[in-house]
Amino acid sequence: MSINTNPVTLLIPVKNGYKYLNNFRKIIESNANSHDEIIIIDDGSNDGSNDFLKKWSKSQSNIKLIVTTGLGIAEALNLGISNSTNRWIARFDVDDEYEQNRITLQKNSITNDTAAIFTDYDFIDDDNNSYGYLTSPIFSDATAVSLVNSSRTAHPSAMYDKEAVLEVGGYLSEDFPAEDLSLWIRLSKIGKIISVPNLLLHYRIRKGSITSNQRDESIAKKLKLISKASHLHNNYIYCLENFEEIIEQYQLLPNSNQRKLLFLRDMLAANTLLCSKSSKKFSLLNKSFKSLNLPSTIIELFELNKDKNKRANLRNSFK
Repeated sequence: MSINTNPVTLLIPVKNGYKYLNNFRKIIESNANSHDEIIIIDDGSNDGSNDFLKKWSKSQSNIKLIVTTGLGIAEALNLGISNSTNRWIARFDVDDEYEQNRITLQKNSITNDTAAIFTDYDFIDDDNNSYGYLTSPIFSDATAVSLVNSSRTAHPSAMYDKEAVLEVGGYLSEDFPAEDLSLWIRLSKIGKIISVPNLLLHYRIRKGSITSNQRDESIAKKLKLISKASHLHNNYIYCLENFEEIIEQYQLLPNSNQRKLLFLRDMLAANTLLCSKSSKKFSLLNKSFKSLNLPSTIIELFELNKDKNKRANLRNSFK
């Protein structure tokens, strides 16, 4: 059996997600094959989720329900990983929506040196209104560089190699609420992190989410993690030296202009966070900037912020 046809584990942490579970069950059943494993961690729900999950798990032999009492997201996920019987694990969140071919497309991208795979994704609210679309970086070095902005490797889109995750120490509670970025940084040091150029995750911004409630703390933690990730400098230099080639490859993909602009935005951020301000680097980046061959790169970069500002306003309305 090839690596791309092996069964995977769908790893789902749940805490008070009852309002989404009926729809989510349909999503999972359309993504998982009968030989795939579904591990659900109910980490202290008190809204009826547990009753729903018990009935669901009894109806399907491939569901493993683990009930805990408030471990927290990092330790709950580590528990799920340790109980997984498959090498490849796909993260799902109960409040998000997914395309039916998500697992298939990610599995098709697995190679022997792949540590994690992400996807394009968009943002929705509880009424399924759209709040923008983020294309993914695709290539390994570009995906690693994108970690400086920590927005293009969505946690609930991740599929990762269990062995690689265990090798780097799994999720670290002390890095909450940026435990996902911490894991991606450590994985990028030992293997390739990549993404597929397909919109497979619809990420829901909702009241009560960690993203909404602890945004300032998360940003501070992310900056601290990036400041210690010295190996990302090598990914940045590679992308800088191969900027035009990467841009040409993006030109062949869907949503090519946004993909190129986000790549440029990541490179600008990496130059600020990872590099000393040498004139040589700025000169190379300026040359790369011009190679995008877009009518007005600055204006188009500002245009990308419109949806970002809409998302910020939605999150602020929850405070």
